[in-house]
Amino acid sequence: MSMMNTARPPRSIRNFWLEGEIFEHDAQRDLPGTGPRGADGGFTLRVLAREHGTVTQALRIEGIAEADGTLRVLVFGPDTLQGEIVTTR
Repeated sequence: MSMMNTARPPRSIRNFWLEGEIFEHDAQRDLPGTGPRGADGGFTLRVLAREHGTVTQALRIEGIAEADGTLRVLVFGPDTLQGEIVTTR
């Protein structure tokens, strides 16, 4: 498993920048990077998985930009908040 390509970040980094990779057998496919355009923009990312034949939310990640310049990344498990990272713009 390789690390995501962060050697060349975007020229104009936004509040948050999302990158990803999909692994299928021995092949890898990069997902295009993206992020909110405005200074007040955020994101929600959901990871869904099969569990006993049904689809369930395994993980949710939220990025929140607050008016004072605080940026929060919240990580939720299936039922509860698991962690938080706080930075500033």
